[in-house]
Amino acid sequence: MYPKGRGSQTRSRFFTVLGQYMAPVPAAGGLPVNWINYKTGVKPVFFRIEMPEKGCEFGIEVFHHDPSIRVQYFRRLQTFHALFTAGAGAGWTWTEQFSSVEGQIVSRIYDRIENVSVLNENDWPALIAFLKQGLIALDAFWYLVKEQFDDLP
Repeated sequence: MYPKGRGSQTRSRFFTVLGQYMAPVPAAGGLPVNWINYKTGVKPVFFRIEMPEKGCEFGIEVFHHDPSIRVQYFRRLQTFHALFTAGAGAGWTWTEQFSSVEGQIVSRIYDRIENVSVLNENDWPALIAFLKQGLIALDAFWYLVKEQFDDLP
């Protein structure tokens, strides 16, 4: 077990390394992108990376204070399920209502890798490979469907 300060430093270092690794990879539209702080351009939609003690979860989260609006966004995402699966694969979990680590109710589409820890630098290659594949797949999907969310509140 790492002391809290050391764990925080290790996580920070991991995200710096991931950012450096992803920096040369252009977004689906061909432009540079900040992969670590990816901006979807749609307020309630986020790309989220969570790293509990063991494992890593990554995906799309929809958060809105109004549950009916959050569900509208999620259901719009569901209409593109086949397109999403074609690009990102079939192993993703789709959840309309989930309690986030902040205690907020969100909708999410996520994938998870087990038995790795951001605190163990030996696991970083597996984590980076998992996140790289996921980030590129989500970006490609989002590039194709983003405009379909312009009419939502």
